[in-house]
Amino acid sequence: MEFFDRAGRHRLGPLFELTAYTGLRRGEITGLHWADVDLVDRQIVVRHNRVSVDGRIQETTTKTRSGRRTVPLNDAAVAALLTYLAAPPGRGTRSSPGSLGDARPCVHDGGRQSVGSGLRHQVFQKIRKQGEPLPELTFHGLRHCAGSLWLAAGVDISIVSKLLGHSSIAITADIYAHMLKGVGQRAVDGAAELIAHTVHSQQAVSG
Repeated sequence: MEFFDRAGRHRLGPLFELTAYTGLRRGEITGLHWADVDLVDRQIVVRHNRVSVDGRIQETTTKTRSGRRTVPLNDAAVAALLTYLAAPPGRGTRSSPGSLGDARPCVHDGGRQSVGSGLRHQVFQKIRKQGEPLPELTFHGLRHCAGSLWLAAGVDISIVSKLLGHSSIAITADIYAHMLKGVGQRAVDGAAELIAHTVHSQQAVSG
């Protein structure tokens, strides 16, 4: 994907990849602590969230049951985290490289709004427009991309809802109604094909 090729040259690029693979919200990405990352069991626990209040970033704990969740990591997400961890800290990112398992945030901005706004504007707008402009894309769009791909892969909507941290399946179904139509059709077609195969096998045995 062209966007990730461009973003990969930016210090925040791995965070965009991580979002596309995990479906985390921007505040959950910037609020992620290294202590929440478990590369042995290949998962992260969403415990913190960063929000902007009166122009300043404040970190809060995830209070809702649906928001506080465990999200598995695939190989690409693990690679993105390791790439971000190994990269030299830049202005508006980590104040020091840190290490997996420590209690510091993965992304440190000293209370400024630079990282939160950077994830929205600095990469999505500046990098998106470098060279041949790419179609409109937002950080939230990467989250939707994750949800859409999971559903397209046949993941049960209840699982997708939990991974995205939605408070109910109804919210997930409403957001991805267009995807569910295709998923439902594939499920019906797949069931019909299985039944036909079973009937054919039974007839062959009887004959």
